[in-house]
Amino acid sequence: MPVPITSHKVTPLARLFIYAFLIICNGAAANDNQLTSGDIPYNQLIQGLNGFTLEQRADFVYIALENLAINYRQEAKNARDNAQHSGSDNKVKRTKKWAASVERYANNLSLQASSINADSNIRITSNGDKKALIRVDNQSIIITSPKPSGQRQLEHTIAAQFCQFHHCERIAVYDPQDPTNKQANIRWSFQQQGPACRSDDGIQFAFDNMSQLGDKKQLCQQLASELQNIANNLMQLQSSGAVVDINQLSLKARGERGESTITVNKLGQSIQLSLPSLSLQPRIFAIAKPWLRAQYEGREAVLLIENAEQLM
Repeated sequence: MPVPITSHKVTPLARLFIYAFLIICNGAAANDNQLTSGDIPYNQLIQGLNGFTLEQRADFVYIALENLAINYRQEAKNARDNAQHSGSDNKVKRTKKWAASVERYANNLSLQASSINADSNIRITSNGDKKALIRVDNQSIIITSPKPSGQRQLEHTIAAQFCQFHHCERIAVYDPQDPTNKQANIRWSFQQQGPACRSDDGIQFAFDNMSQLGDKKQLCQQLASELQNIANNLMQLQSSGAVVDINQLSLKARGERGESTITVNKLGQSIQLSLPSLSLQPRIFAIAKPWLRAQYEGREAVLLIENAEQLM
């Protein structure tokens, strides 16, 4: 079995190795279209991909797009070959024009696969037809075969090749439900030592004075909501069977819009969330770890942030 090649980032050499592997595997698939009882569960894999590391998701997208491109190129070739025997010059001309447009689409898929890098925002879900829906930054692609009869083989090939590089059986199935629109319920108190805010689940920010109160309310609301968002996703991840290791819990900010990756254990399982405030406040995330642990363990806890003016 090939060794996983993108443990740190997707490199041109890694892509070249994967591409060579794709050609070999697709050549073998052409001679064996029968799926065995040991097939990789493609739909289950799709549901869990957002619990994989960014590098693993990038590998999946690259493999899926290149396989899709190979399928479209083969469809264009088949159409040209069939048209040669039609005996009609007009049909040959129309077919060649259609095949050229199909090849352009296939080339664009390969270009998109090659453009993935460490800053790409990757999200993988399934649509209503249970086909993989890949979102890379602002672009969306549905992994669907040019021929409906070839969809199952395409999915099997993608899953089998991906799991040649990554230990799929070691990673829990998890598709984080990203409740980014949920807002924490915040209450304020005003005492002689200064204003303070508190969420229903024990997050507290204590300020020294009343200045810039509007900004302080916004800060408290946003940070508490993002912490609750992380806690909810950790609980979902743990309930799916994965291990959440507080000693491995880390946050890495990506991009300028707050996209962040939270790694949860030694296997590199991660959650990708939008955390525009916490991504700028790594100290708060570190302080919040005991509170986060209490949340996914079902215990009550208090997270007190004193001298919160320093966060302004």
